[in-house]
This record gives sequence, C-alpha cells and structure tokens, in this order.
Amino acid sequence: MFDASVSPSLESNRLLFSQKEAASILGVSLRTIQNLVFAKELPIRRIGRRVLVHRKDLETFARRDHFAFCKGGKQ
Repeated sequence: MFDASVSPSLESNRLLFSQKEAASILGVSLRTIQNLVFAKELPIRRIGRRVLVHRKDLETFARRDHFAFCKGGKQ
C-alpha cells in the first residue's frame, strides 16, 4: 500500500491519486482540490466511495492558465 511518510509525486508510476495526495502534489489545500472538483475544473474518477484524480488530469491542470478561477468565477 501507499507509504504515508513519503510525499507523492508525479514521478511515481501511479496513475491515480487521492484528493489529499493531489493537494500535496499541487501544493494546495484539500479544500482547494474539493472546490476545483465541484467547479469541474479538475476531473475525478470514482472507485466505490474513493474519489481519485488521474495523473494526466493533474498535469493538465498544472499547465493551464487559471486566471478565471483565481478571480473567483468564470468570465
């Protein structure tokens, strides 16, 4: 299983990350990740009750221009 003492990174071979791990990777809070998911800015995958974020979606989000989200709404 996942070793909590090691910070997750996109360099690992994993494809899916929990919201908490995604927050750590992007350097934001868990609440920010939840807000991004709610606003459909960050796609998720559900496996049972687990909410997971795909590696490619994290990479795509990190490379996007976030002007609209940073200003508190879409223009």
